[in-house]
This record gives sequence, C-alpha cells and structure tokens, in this order.
Amino acid sequence: MFSLFVEHKNKLKKTADEINEAKANFEHAFQLAKDQRQELINAKAELEKANQELAEVNSILACNNKLMSDMAHAAGGMICRKDKEGKFLFVNEYQCVEFFKMPKTCMPDILGKTDIDVINEYRERTGKQHSFGDLCMSSDEHCKEQKKKCLYVEFGNIDGEPIVLKMIKTPIFTPDGKDDGIVNFGWNISSLCNGLMDELNTGLSEGTVEKLDKYVYWIKDEHTCNLPLIL
Repeated sequence: MFSLFVEHKNKLKKTADEINEAKANFEHAFQLAKDQRQELINAKAELEKANQELAEVNSILACNNKLMSDMAHAAGGMICRKDKEGKFLFVNEYQCVEFFKMPKTCMPDILGKTDIDVINEYRERTGKQHSFGDLCMSSDEHCKEQKKKCLYVEFGNIDGEPIVLKMIKTPIFTPDGKDDGIVNFGWNISSLCNGLMDELNTGLSEGTVEKLDKYVYWIKDEHTCNLPLIL
C-alpha cells in the first residue's frame, strides 16, 4: 500500500515537473516572440525613416535636376552627363526636343543609352537623317584624352536641316584619376554661322583651331577677352 502511494506521489511530482517545464518553455517562447515582435516594430520604424530620408533626397535631386534643366533651357542650351562608356546619366528637356527630336520628358527612355543608340532608334523610328551620333562620341573621347574642358564646333544634319553646334565638354574623373564620364553643354548656333568658316579658317592658320574630323573642329585657344580701356 505504501509503495503504491509513493509511486502515485512520484507520478504526480513528475507530472508537476513536466507542467512547470512546459510553462517555463512557454514563457521563454512567449518572451522570444515578444522580443522578435519589438525587433520587427523597430525595424519597421527604421525602414520607414530610411524611406522618408530617401524620399527627401529624391525630392532634392528632382528639384536640382529641374533647376539645372530650367537654366539650360533658358540659356537655349543642351546639357547632359554621360558615364565612362558614353551612356546617359542625365539629359535636359531642351536636348530631348531640339537634338533627339523626342518629347521633353524623354530622359527615362534615354538613360543607359549612348548617342549612337538613341540616334539609331530615331532613324529607325522616323526614317529621317541624323548625322551626329559618331561625331558626339568622337569629340567626347578627344576631350577625355585632353583631360581638360574643351570647346568644339560640330557640323551635322538632322532631317535634311544643316545644324551647327557649339559644344563645351568637360571630362569627369574619380578621386584616383580614373575616367568617370563627361559633362556636355552645347548650343545650336546654326543661325549664327555667317562668317563662322572664315573664323575657323583663320584659327586653323593661326594654330588656335584644329580640324579633328571633316565635321568637327577643336577650338584650342583660351578665348581671353580683351576689353577696351575704360577711363
């Protein structure tokens, strides 16, 4: 009888121990779940903060891009930024419309493409002439070789219309001096071309202009302006 009582007592104790262990395990698991929930809440808050900061940065970039584009447009100029492979990172509305003959919102369709890519697409889409693709990229490479800001006059044809461009090209380098692309700023000076060839020929004879190609001239001098003496 006593042995049965002891056996029953041991079973009860074992059951109680198992219940306590199960309770402890549950409390531990509950605490882990609670901690994980808090971690998720913290991560969500950090992600929302990061998204807000990214939205603010994107807003600033969009504003800066618009300011730059507006200024270039007001100056009647085309401005673009290309990477080391000649692929567009930025192009302003004026260049979209006046040079690529596309809508002013063309930048998303141009990013990641080269001049040749975009101009070939124009030719295929319209069946019209556009002779500037190779010219643009050749003077880009020449400017990189000079490792300084350079001025060019480029002659071409877009849809049967003779076009003269004045281009200022500036190579961009990484802090360790490696090629990081180029920034171009240009104007369509077709309406101002009277006497231009005379000036270019004078520059060729004086050594201040170099003919790089049949349709590309490198203006080598620094274009210092000698103002009249003001008394």
